[in-house]
Amino acid sequence: MLNSFNSKIYRGSTLFLTGLLLAFSSFFLSSCLKDDSNLDELSKEQEEAYYRQLATDTLAIKQHLATNNITTAKRMPSGLFYVEQTVGTGVQAKVGNIVSTNYRLTDLTGKQLDTSYGKSPYQFQLGTPGSPIFGYQQAVSLLKVGGKSTFYLPSGLAYGTTGSPPGIAPNTILIFEIELLAAQ
Repeated sequence: MLNSFNSKIYRGSTLFLTGLLLAFSSFFLSSCLKDDSNLDELSKEQEEAYYRQLATDTLAIKQHLATNNITTAKRMPSGLFYVEQTVGTGVQAKVGNIVSTNYRLTDLTGKQLDTSYGKSPYQFQLGTPGSPIFGYQQAVSLLKVGGKSTFYLPSGLAYGTTGSPPGIAPNTILIFEIELLAAQ
């Protein structure tokens, strides 16, 4: 009889806890749905701001290219511009490769912000989110080993609205001269 009583309490407790769990789940789910609509609005605003900045950056890059009489630049759908200096003869870099690069980083004024020359080459696995910035990864994926190009990254493909203090301000267009040394 005691076992029967305990089992009824257990079933009652289980039903109560299940009901409580469902009630809390419904509450949190409805809260999440409300938050999602705010996220959708925020996402739309962020997307619009991104494309406005991309248009501004594209105009600035085109002006820079024209001012410097650079007529061979190609544009990718992402907004990245590039000029091939040396066509590589090795393998094409692809996602998953460990790549080794040399680079020189400047802004549109020509101010050097960083370089790997005189140091060790910069190595990373191509396709790793966030490391390095997306524009650098996209640039490297366009190269074959032995190739060298200059890439003009709109700010959204670089450090965006946050920049990379102290040297790179928000919405800074970056110019990378990149040489692909190896891709394995």
